[in-house]
Amino acid sequence: MFTRKLLCLLLALVLVAGLVTTAHAAPPVDLDDASAALLGALRNKDITLDDSRLTLAEVLGQATDEIAKRAYVAALLEEYDAIEIECEDRVNVWQDTDKETSLLTLRSGKVAHLEDIQDDWYLVTFGDVTGYVDSQYAHLAHYADYEDTSAVTTEREDLVALAQEWLGTRYRYGGSSKSGTDCSGFTMAVFKEFGYNLYHGAADQYRSATPITTEERDMGDLVFFSFYGDGRIAHVGIYIGNGLFIHASTSRGVIISSVYESYYAKNYIGAARVLPE
Repeated sequence: MFTRKLLCLLLALVLVAGLVTTAHAAPPVDLDDASAALLGALRNKDITLDDSRLTLAEVLGQATDEIAKRAYVAALLEEYDAIEIECEDRVNVWQDTDKETSLLTLRSGKVAHLEDIQDDWYLVTFGDVTGYVDSQYAHLAHYADYEDTSAVTTEREDLVALAQEWLGTRYRYGGSSKSGTDCSGFTMAVFKEFGYNLYHGAADQYRSATPITTEERDMGDLVFFSFYGDGRIAHVGIYIGNGLFIHASTSRGVIISSVYESYYAKNYIGAARVLPE
């Protein structure tokens, strides 16, 4: 670490020297040349943003260091196209750096596309959401190293994949484990793995979630049914896309069914959302 910071300091001083020379009528610093030099240092010496940020902030903390900062960021963006979340649990992806609106949360180990670096923030895209992640909770990465792995799948995809691991679990009234579960115990257990606490009861889960339309229904949302003929909610499952949902059937245990099957279609009440948009 000391060697890295020393190298960063030397790079910073070289850039400062270039700026001083510029002040004496020398040609202006060429951003592309500076980026290329720093990129070479990145590749050969394994310098990281954390190593350099301290140097740039503390040693080059004057207005004249803007070219050096831009060059370093340009070099990082040329080398890296992703970030990997590294934290105890999960972090927010914010709409803006003022941290007023959270667009979604990412669990540790997830990898997002890197769009830009702005001071202490990474601008990233994950799924169809683009926003800001505090750089202290992530490190730079190469997206190709994680393609086709669970690191790049969305929370909805992860939840559906986990739910499918329950297929074949037998039905047991009042249960909520793989030794036996009822419908709301199944949804409760699956969502709990992602930090969402649901009631053990289909009607209670419906009341505590956010109602959505059929057009808005997406994988990972809850779907509800009534078998009493009076609209009372009696059954819940997890929608997995393409008209299919996974649920704990009283006769067959955890299975996948279609919401368009006549039995379920005539008893369908609606859908509700627990996961963020």
